[in-house]
Amino acid sequence: METFVDNKFVLHRTKFFILISLQIPAIIISLLIFVFFINHRTTLNALQNQALLLLLIVGFVELTADLPMPIRYYYLGYVTPATPGYCNWWTFFEYSIHLISELLMATISIQRHALIFSANLFRSRLNLYVLYYAPLAICVTYPFIFYIFIILISPCDGTQWDYTSNLCGYANCYLLYNRFLGMYDWAANNGSPAI
Repeated sequence: METFVDNKFVLHRTKFFILISLQIPAIIISLLIFVFFINHRTTLNALQNQALLLLLIVGFVELTADLPMPIRYYYLGYVTPATPGYCNWWTFFEYSIHLISELLMATISIQRHALIFSANLFRSRLNLYVLYYAPLAICVTYPFIFYIFIILISPCDGTQWDYTSNLCGYANCYLLYNRFLGMYDWAANNGSPAI
């Protein structure tokens, strides 16, 4: 048992140092890209650059607000504060920000294809809003709304959380007690953007 604890400690410390060593340069590079966009505002006239800037902003939020939570877990070896409210918040934020990234990547890929092969499709203002800006807005708002309902407004009492595991053991109520929502989340939210 003691060897298992030592191995787990070494693994957590290794993950901690890897994440820290990659997070710091990623934040610096993100800031440099933002400075580039500030200094070269005309680059935002191109539609594809607007979508990429949105994806960079989401990635920056993930780097600065989401990644510190698992880094703290790997440093300490347990979740702190060890409360159901924190675990609900952590899983809500983690799932939302990852789904936003996935949906934006899929949507931007499709839009980029349309921009290359059917650029005249976006010439009308109505098409621009319906086919370009509305999908990007949906990519950002849908995950928050979906996970508010299935994670934050959940019937569980909070005893399902494992404070010795990363992300509180991934023990959301809908994953444990509602197979339909779990399958929907997996298929629609994680599978379809990849496809």
